[in-house]
Amino acid sequence: MDIGNNACESHLNCPLCSDEGLPARVIAVDETSNLATVRLENSEREVALDLLDNVQSGDFVLVHLDMAIAKLNPADVMKI
Repeated sequence: MDIGNNACESHLNCPLCSDEGLPARVIAVDETSNLATVRLENSEREVALDLLDNVQSGDFVLVHLDMAIAKLNPADVMKI
């Protein structure tokens, strides 16, 4: 399921429920479990990648409830 590649370019809210999402940088992807390790604020955690395709190490994603819900443009993340 893809909710749109650029669903969060102009805001950082979950496009499904409008709650705040947090930008995170992908550190590693485990394709077997479909989980990614991300750096979120000052910690690392695992998030599910079930809603996104082709996520790679170095990508930025929007995380909500331990799930990556959208890919983010790196230039937009740097403005935050």
